[in-house]
Amino acid sequence: MKRFYFLLLVFLFACLLSSNLLSEDDLMRTLGMGSVYCIAYSPDGKKLASAGSSGYIYLWDINSGKVIDTLKAHTSEVYSVAFSPDGTKIASGGGGVGGSIKLWDANTGSIIRIMPGHNNNNVTSITFSPDGSMIASGALDNRIILWNTNTGLLIRVLKDINSEVNSVAFSPDGSKIASGNRDKTIKLWDVNTGSLIYTFRGHSSDVNSVAFSPDGSKIVSGSSDLTVKLWDVYTLSLIRTFSGHTDYVTSVIFSHDGSRIASGSKGGTIILWDAHNGLFILNSKGHHDKVFSVTFSPDGSKIASGSWDNTIKLWNVNTADLIRTFEGHTDWVNSVAFSPDGSKIASGNRDKTIKLWDINTGSLIRTFVGHTDYVTSISFSPDGSKIVSGSWDGSIKLWDINTSSVIRTKKNAYFVLSVAFSPDGSKIANDNYSDETIELWDTNTGSLIRTFAGHIYNIYAITFSPDGSKIISCGEDETIKVWDLNNGDLVLSLEGHTSYVTSVAFSPDGSMIVSGGGDKTVMLWDAIHGSPIYTTKWHNNPVFSVAFSPDGSMIVSGGGDKTIKLWNSHTRSFISNFEGHTSYVTSVAFSPDGSIIASGSRDGTIKLWRVTEPNSVGPKKTTFAYSISPNPAGEYIEISVLNKGLQPLVSEQEIKIFNLLGKCVLSAGGAGGTHPFVPSQEGNIRIDVSGLPAGVYFVRAGDWVGRFVKI
Repeated sequence: MKRFYFLLLVFLFACLLSSNLLSEDDLMRTLGMGSVYCIAYSPDGKKLASAGSSGYIYLWDINSGKVIDTLKAHTSEVYSVAFSPDGTKIASGGGGVGGSIKLWDANTGSIIRIMPGHNNNNVTSITFSPDGSMIASGALDNRIILWNTNTGLLIRVLKDINSEVNSVAFSPDGSKIASGNRDKTIKLWDVNTGSLIYTFRGHSSDVNSVAFSPDGSKIVSGSSDLTVKLWDVYTLSLIRTFSGHTDYVTSVIFSHDGSRIASGSKGGTIILWDAHNGLFILNSKGHHDKVFSVTFSPDGSKIASGSWDNTIKLWNVNTADLIRTFEGHTDWVNSVAFSPDGSKIASGNRDKTIKLWDINTGSLIRTFVGHTDYVTSISFSPDGSKIVSGSWDGSIKLWDINTSSVIRTKKNAYFVLSVAFSPDGSKIANDNYSDETIELWDTNTGSLIRTFAGHIYNIYAITFSPDGSKIISCGEDETIKVWDLNNGDLVLSLEGHTSYVTSVAFSPDGSMIVSGGGDKTVMLWDAIHGSPIYTTKWHNNPVFSVAFSPDGSMIVSGGGDKTIKLWNSHTRSFISNFEGHTSYVTSVAFSPDGSIIASGSRDGTIKLWRVTEPNSVGPKKTTFAYSISPNPAGEYIEISVLNKGLQPLVSEQEIKIFNLLGKCVLSAGGAGGTHPFVPSQEGNIRIDVSGLPAGVYFVRAGDWVGRFVKI
């Protein structure tokens, strides 16, 4: 017992030394590039830059189709990238809170400077002036800003646009800027004075993209009204309307000789037009989702297109033939698993494949192809030599990890949502979606050993107990069931969730069970008696995946709110919040040594997060970011909200202070607090703790925050 308290105190003091908010350094790597929103050719035509939902910029070698560099760009989506005219720099525009323009060294991948200035609005478009001395950015704050490339200083703001800006482009001589706007207009601006020259009207919906012809005499525009329009810059009149797309036109560009126009659409097509007569030249249909960006190669022989199907495709301009596809994952990531030695990650995907990744380099090792529908679940064998996968095609496949060949296929009548290896690798369990049963079969022979029946609705997840004597399952009937592996008997049925249960896991010692569900909660259970121990409500959307750390001290959960939450399984205190995905987090897993968390998402990426000592007292968003600190003399505890506008929300909460035995020794504020708050000069909240003995305490504000402090 003394050793337990000693280790606990070490842990608590580590908490005290930690910082309040997560650093971007907690995100180690992103595997798979997610949806592609923007692409740009380098001026020499040898490289392609792409970015999108992953928040990263990927630099690709055109000839090999391989990623040559990855820039850890923004904390949210990247909507625009551009090379400087000399190819030495890359500019990017980001989305969401902290939306900003970043300037990068194209050769080293290092960041040169950050230019914030759009009031945390999405920066939708970014472009260099022809001489590279300026950068123009357009955003959803109804402004276009001109920046000095060398100093990063703001030169001029183009205001009075009265609309959100979707696209900006410099004229070839750098004297004008055109903008495509959500008020259905194209506006032409004088760069030197910032004055509006003219407003082009004619589209009947948002203008999503604009570009100048190489001689500067024309502007082409693409719109959500399904048309491409060509405008005369000198006469300020409409020249021609190009009709042929069947969905929103998202991107337009002139060829370098001005003879052709390429356009991409939400319908996944790329159309090549004759700029002189408006005739249709070629139609390329190869993407499976929206095309958001098209660009010509510098020599005009190729078109590159970026899509929400998570791919970039390179096309021959003359024949419309597909030259190459650049891809990571091409759809949602449904399941992730670490290899037993921690050197690799396998991911199961909605693109019907399993991909094997190198942890250290982030590179794709190999792709396992064989399923004919979504891969829903994967698991490594304990010796790391095999992977088992389940799919919507109704099959379970056993793969050789070294050759990516199928060892055995077992066919079910309907969907398979979950598969798992037993701890000794001799057995595999899978759910049977069609009759709400679990099947147990022999890994070596493929023969069925036993069937477990008891759920009344679909089963969503199954796993083995650490000693291999039990199987646990959960599903749509809102229950968790524990089964005896040897005789098939139902041992326990745990009830407490108020909606479907999506994920379950045993603690490493088998004493606890954690579950997550559609009721937005994570529940901790006594695995012996089946009684609930604790319920958390830190997610504000359904929880899709939960996992214990290898030593059982931490629990990680991922959910529909796009976040990953980490908390202490013993003290029930919140540790960290990881943000970076742009869609539902569908799967989470700890590395074998507990130092890394892998998360898979519907945004098509896998992210690797560094697990450090507990260093957060609340969710990362500044709306609920707190610091809790005692003064050196131990007279009071001060609580500060980083977003001061939300200080009143804390004032309404009851602050509770617990000793190490879990007993509440002081409460303040809220409806039940016995002590009043004492405001500080800075407007923070102070609680008088001079009457408490010196020691370590746990402080919680409402349901939001918790942290250990030493008084």
